[in-house]
Amino acid sequence: MRFDERVRLYADKLNDTDDQIVDYIIKHREEIADIPIQKMAEALYTVPNTIVRFAKKLGYKGFAELKAALALEQRDETAIKADGKTVIEKTKKLIDEQLIDEAERSANRTHCRSKA
Repeated sequence: MRFDERVRLYADKLNDTDDQIVDYIIKHREEIADIPIQKMAEALYTVPNTIVRFAKKLGYKGFAELKAALALEQRDETAIKADGKTVIEKTKKLIDEQLIDEAERSANRTHCRSKA
């Protein structure tokens, strides 16, 4: 289950500090895998144990698992974007080739009619 889904699922269990942690994670999602728990706790004016408890409220074993899950989500999103771009590029090439083939056939038909 994705982080956002967990937050929605367990929203009734989250307090104001947890909401601040969610906001922090969302704002720093891309680099969260590289942020030590101590630095995150300092930024939120809390202690590391609060962040660990938050992770457990969301069903993770701890902060390390939360970070790993977020990193995996980030990797998957990057792969989807890259794959989507590849698909679009291939489609553009196909469309261009199809238009070229159609134009060639049209030109051949016109050429054949003018000879007749």
